[in-house]
Amino acid sequence: MQIMRTKWLEARRLSAGNAAKLRMILFPPAGSDISIYYRWENYFPPEVELLLVRLPGRGGRSGEKLISDGNILVRAMLDDIRDELRKPYVIFGHSMGALLTYLMAKEIFTRQWELPECLFLSSLKAPARLSGINGCFNGINKQGTCLYQMDDMELGKKIGELGGVPDLVWQDQEFFSMILPIFRNDLRLCETYYSAAEVLFPIPLELLGGNQDKLVTKEELAEWKDYSSKPASMTIFQGGHFYFHENMNIFTFTISQKLMDIMGRHKT
Repeated sequence: MQIMRTKWLEARRLSAGNAAKLRMILFPPAGSDISIYYRWENYFPPEVELLLVRLPGRGGRSGEKLISDGNILVRAMLDDIRDELRKPYVIFGHSMGALLTYLMAKEIFTRQWELPECLFLSSLKAPARLSGINGCFNGINKQGTCLYQMDDMELGKKIGELGGVPDLVWQDQEFFSMILPIFRNDLRLCETYYSAAEVLFPIPLELLGGNQDKLVTKEELAEWKDYSSKPASMTIFQGGHFYFHENMNIFTFTISQKLMDIMGRHKT
């Protein structure tokens, strides 16, 4: 079952007959849209309502201008979805989505709104490390050109080498050429990220990754622990950057158990 909540969110639940007890907001990775999370509701408890984030410039919002500043993006989104955050919720972000998850939580913390129960941060270096994706910092790379500044052929080759897209997308050259501008925008969002003041959240963190990921090491993923005063746990799955495609059953079972624990703490 899918319901359009706002232009930013599409809600998906397994059954309309079960009142949602927990909302899970999901940010897509670079170059992607909400379709990457389609059917995930079939794997999670029916009490969990998935809210898929519809970013400008892709999918159903393809006619809108892309946004390459993460702070601007999450502020615009939050202005539109305030009412969706009044029920217990968690935020999940994969790759670029993990940065947007962090920025959303940071803005919510600043606004003193209800905080998420947990942040699920998947396959991304901690913010302090993001400028090292390609030796790029605020658009400057001492070793060469930032990924987002490469020409189409170079960028496509580099993304393929790094495993930054699922194989099915990479094999469809016509489709890949259509989404390359989105990749370029999203890489710019990550590679030019900078903040002089990071936040120490009072929010538990779940750190997720693949043991063969070419974009982030286990040690780099673990550095997210420095961004919370609450416990942070890390789960490493078999696979590369898109490890959950390779291990959907064990991945969703693991996440479902964590969501059940969160819902258990809110029983009345």
